[in-house]
Formats: sequence, structure tokens, C-alpha cells
Amino acid sequence: MRLPIAFSLVLLLAGSAVRAADVDDVNAASDRYSAALNEGSVEAAMLFVADEVLTQYEPVPLPNVGKTALKQFMTSIFGFTESWAVVATGPRTTRVTGNTAVLVQNIAYVWKPVDGGQESMFLNSMQTWTKVDGEWLLTGMMTNALPHGTQP
Repeated sequence: MRLPIAFSLVLLLAGSAVRAADVDDVNAASDRYSAALNEGSVEAAMLFVADEVLTQYEPVPLPNVGKTALKQFMTSIFGFTESWAVVATGPRTTRVTGNTAVLVQNIAYVWKPVDGGQESMFLNSMQTWTKVDGEWLLTGMMTNALPHGTQP
């Protein structure tokens, strides 16, 4: 059975509008996650994280498997720094397919150790988000350091 062309176009446009709304929602969730970390609130950041999250932050050699491990990792970072921030340094690309989204962007981590001067690292970042009960949750994140001297 063939659908009339006009009906097919309506379905195509409706699907595009849904994906655009999902892209906006994923980007907003990612921004809220980063904002919570930038405010030093691990508890607030964990509201955007799935229980089974898997993260790998370079240069840390081991992945964090699960929400509890990620929470402990982030808490330890805040324990040795006076300040810590994630800063978007480049354009963001977000792709949504069904209930899964992938967000790619260059970022900078900027921190000041308790006993030292401010430091920073530029990275490629890839996040995977999954829609769970109508909310987008972080299910995976990987960062890869850019070469020393790279500027945003």
C-alpha cells in the first residue's frame, strides 16, 4: 500500500520536528549537567545520570562504571581543587535516533588545585544520552585530550 505524497511529507516533517525538539532537550540536559558540576554540586549533576553510566575521562586510566563510581570520582575531584569547571570551546553536534542521542563537542577542563595555580586541558568529548521515562539521562561519556598547546 502506497501513502499519498502529501501524507508522506507530513510524516517526514513531523518526524523532523520531533527530532529537533529532542536535540534541544538533550542539549539542555547536558548543559544542566555541566552547570551542576561547575557549581560544585555532584548531587545535582547525578540527577542527569543513569544508574548504569559508563565514563572514561582522559587522563584517568580507569573507566567509571555506574552512577556510584562516577559520583565518587567527581567528589574526589572537588576534594583536591578550589575550583573546577567544564567549558564548551567549540561547536556542538547532537544526533538523535529514537531514544538515544550522541553529543560531540570540544571542551576545556579548568581547575585550580588547593595547593597550586590554575591548570587546564582541552579535550574532545562524546556523550551518550538515553531517554528514560521521558527524561534524557547521561549513559556514557568519553573524553580524549587534545595535543598540548591546542587552543579553543
